[in-house]
Amino acid sequence: MKLILLTLLCLCSLFSYSQLQIDIGVDKTYCANDSGTFTCTVLSGTPTTYTWISTVANFTAPNASTTKASFTASGQVILKVTSGALVAYDTAEIFINPLPTISLGSDQEVCCDYGDINLNLSLITPSGNPATGSWFVRDNPQLENNNIFYTDTACHLIQSPSSQINSFAIYEYQDPSTLCVNSDSISIKVNKLPSIILQEGDYCQDKNELELQGEILEFPSTPLGSFTWGCLDCNGNNFNNMLENRSTSIIPDWRLNISDSVYTIQNDDKDTITLELTYTDVKGCRVTDAVDVRIWRVPELLFQDGRDLCIEEGKVSLNTLFDVNLTDGYWSVMDTIGFESPANLGGLSGDTINTQNSIDDGSPHTWYLRYTHIATGCPSYRDTT
Repeated sequence: MKLILLTLLCLCSLFSYSQLQIDIGVDKTYCANDSGTFTCTVLSGTPTTYTWISTVANFTAPNASTTKASFTASGQVILKVTSGALVAYDTAEIFINPLPTISLGSDQEVCCDYGDINLNLSLITPSGNPATGSWFVRDNPQLENNNIFYTDTACHLIQSPSSQINSFAIYEYQDPSTLCVNSDSISIKVNKLPSIILQEGDYCQDKNELELQGEILEFPSTPLGSFTWGCLDCNGNNFNNMLENRSTSIIPDWRLNISDSVYTIQNDDKDTITLELTYTDVKGCRVTDAVDVRIWRVPELLFQDGRDLCIEEGKVSLNTLFDVNLTDGYWSVMDTIGFESPANLGGLSGDTINTQNSIDDGSPHTWYLRYTHIATGCPSYRDTT
């Protein structure tokens, strides 16, 4: 009996020494989309093979002692190790918490003059603007502060030749019960304001009409977008009667009627009117500018009928002869078929002719005379014979 007992004790001691024991850690909780690291701690024995097993995990190194894993659901992770004929297992329970739900409003496209954007107005879920949620703009952090998106700041980041900048406002939220974090974003596109160039100018009233696009509006020259013309000061004249579209509403051709039948000049020589243009481009961005246009009165020359002159009269003032109402113009003799040659008049000095220098052949002669007035900058003339 003593011999047999001694043999059993030796066998038990040999089995205990040869056993294989491992530990892969405690049960773990993760958030969806998280990854975890699992390491085999050998308590006894010397494993020669490792096999990670799971229906809910994908392993980066399924036959190594340490591996990373991603998860599809809650479940178990099992490690099987062998050492010769010895086999050992350890199991860990994996619990996966869902990510918090985030629901945001639509993407936005605005113009540079839109003003600040309250990002929380785009937050649908979670509701109530929870303290564990916040907004940020990763590429340009200066565009957001305290849940406000600064449109004006974004506008200054637009670099030519681009006319817009697109930023992503990201909302990140942590569920306080699970500590899981989720995020979503909205696109905020900021469009540059369009440019317009208006050219002030001086126009004689007998021009009758101005082509607003071309004479007043220099840029843009494209008909894309919409143009709204107005008059800030038309000196009491009805601008609606002055503004005319000579084309269609789709591609308008705006003209400004300044003829004396539509526009009455209120001042002695000229009126200054202030036109205003609001241009809206195809993005819906709007700009407004104003320009002064001066309309000059075209002088009305008034004559009375003259009389026949005798060769012996000598010096005669044409201004006096025809009783010209504006005397700061000048006279000229026109070379016209059916009338006497200018050379035969005998000269013209200012407004004065000398009949004694004219041709004297005993027959009557007729000259074609023109009086021109340019003092106001708007030429006007009247002919007399």
